[in-house]
Amino acid sequence: MSDAKQTKDSAPAQNKNVAMKSKLAALLGERANVQLDLQNEIKIETSLQNLIAVLKLLRDDTNVQFRQLIDVTAVDYPERECRFELVYLLLSISENSRVCICVGIDEDAVAPSVTELFSSANWAEREIWDMFGIYFSGHPDLRRLLTDYGFESPLMVWTVCTQERATVTLHPIG
Repeated sequence: MSDAKQTKDSAPAQNKNVAMKSKLAALLGERANVQLDLQNEIKIETSLQNLIAVLKLLRDDTNVQFRQLIDVTAVDYPERECRFELVYLLLSISENSRVCICVGIDEDAVAPSVTELFSSANWAEREIWDMFGIYFSGHPDLRRLLTDYGFESPLMVWTVCTQERATVTLHPIG
């Protein structure tokens, strides 16, 4: 596909995301920071305290209708003050739009479970609890999925040492 064809075809999608960003910014107000990332996708940053309110607004507002939770995951940024980031991916079928909601969380902080809003969060939150140690308050069944209850070894993370060296090392978190 030529570059001209890609630009022509992607222009409506970019305009759609710009319009949706404006809708979301007006809807969420001070509760969240709505922005377009480098790929022109909508990213919403909010606090742990505003997470449930933001997700409810996105789900229940008739103008945006983000009613499907596609995924919940966590990302570990050891160098950040808030070490982890919870990432919620939502889909609005009626608007043919996706958003990524990011929430920074400290190592020892407790996140609210979103299973009452989106039942599809159940296993994903269990996986995050099991693999990252992020506890979800109000979760109906927060049991391990991937590791045994006798598992005492710390989680392991792959990291690239430097740009000059193509070495990858495995080391424990913490």
